[in-house]
This record gives sequence, C-alpha cells and structure tokens, in this order.
Amino acid sequence: MNFNFLQLLPFFPLFFLALAGLIYFILAYYLVVGFSDSKLKMVFWGTVAMRLIYPLLLSVMQYYIFASNTLSKALLNSPLDSTVLANLPFFMKPFKRFFEGHLGYFLYYSWGRFILGAALALLCASVFYVLLKLLEKYNPRFFKEGEIKVGFIVALLVGWPWFVVLIPATFIATILISIIKRIFFKESYTTLGMPILVAGIILTVGTYLFGPLLLGALGLLVFSV
Repeated sequence: MNFNFLQLLPFFPLFFLALAGLIYFILAYYLVVGFSDSKLKMVFWGTVAMRLIYPLLLSVMQYYIFASNTLSKALLNSPLDSTVLANLPFFMKPFKRFFEGHLGYFLYYSWGRFILGAALALLCASVFYVLLKLLEKYNPRFFKEGEIKVGFIVALLVGWPWFVVLIPATFIATILISIIKRIFFKESYTTLGMPILVAGIILTVGTYLFGPLLLGALGLLVFSV
C-alpha cells in the first residue's frame, strides 16, 4: 500500500494543537520558574513563524487535493471571476494581478480559507500587544517583565475570532486566580500574565474540541474565516 501524504491532512489541526500545547507549556514554565529574555524572544518569533507556515502548508496540501481529482484539477487553471475581481476589498487591490493568472481561483481560495485567518491572528495579537503596553503605562503593577510578550503569543495562538473572547476570559481568569492566591498563598496582587495564559489554553482547547458549536453559542460564527 503506497503512502499518500494527503492522508496527513485530517491530522493538521491536531498537529497545530500539539505545537500550541508545547508553546503554552514553555510559557507556563517562564511565568512560574523563569528563563532569559532572549529565550522568550525565540518563543515569540517561533510562534510567529508557526502561524505563518501553517496556512502555507495547508495551501500546498489543498493544491495537491485539487490536482488529484480530474474535476477539481480545472480549478488550478482558472483565473478569478471578473465580477469578484472588480469587487475585491481595498487591501487586496494591489494583489489583483495574482488573481488574474491561471492560479487565480486557487490563490483566492487559499487566501480566504487559510491565509486570512493567520493575517487576522497577527493583527489581533498586535492590537492586544498595544493595549497591554498602554495598560502597563497606566499602571506598571499589572505586569511583570516579559508578560506582555506572553500576551502577544497567546493572542496569536488563539487567533480570530476567539480573540474577541480572550479579553473577557482574561478578566474572569484574573478574578479567579486572585481569589485562589489570596486564600491559599495570602498574596494580594495578581499580574496579568498567568490569567492571559489560562484563558488562552482554555480557548485553544475549546476551539479544537467544540469550535463551531461554541462560536454559534457566542454569536461569533458569522465572523469565522
């Protein structure tokens, strides 16, 4: 029996979850035990690279899926419809010529199905980073060193549209962790690093197990990509 690497496609979400779990473990170790800022930067840029490479791998797999079927193979030699080209969003106008070529439909499909999600995740993580920086400027006690980078990484893993839930989930996690620390450790202050991490882990696992169901319950299904 010949092995077809396309058989790995159903396992890609699990592979992403495993990598995310490893990153969360490293971040938890950083928050509890600590390690150098240079190593945290490696985790930071490694997560960015993972978020960018993952949709590209999915796009390559999708190309071979189209190519493996006689009917869908025609989609690899189909420019994007002129009506769709005329109504491209403003931020996609500079890339219009790519969609006019013979791979136009495939590139547009890959953009909407895989790459857009990664782009929105990067945008959300950047917005979250700025918000945390502003909060730190308002009151530095909310953060220990490196926790804002942790926030960026978590937001990048959570992605869109779960980022919308990350902020209130962090607020709830902060309250619960503060209560636990006050009762069991007699500590009065809780920085935001650990609550963000806990909220991110719950959302990432929830996405894998109950993604569409939870999005529908929260009214966010219409925003999914």
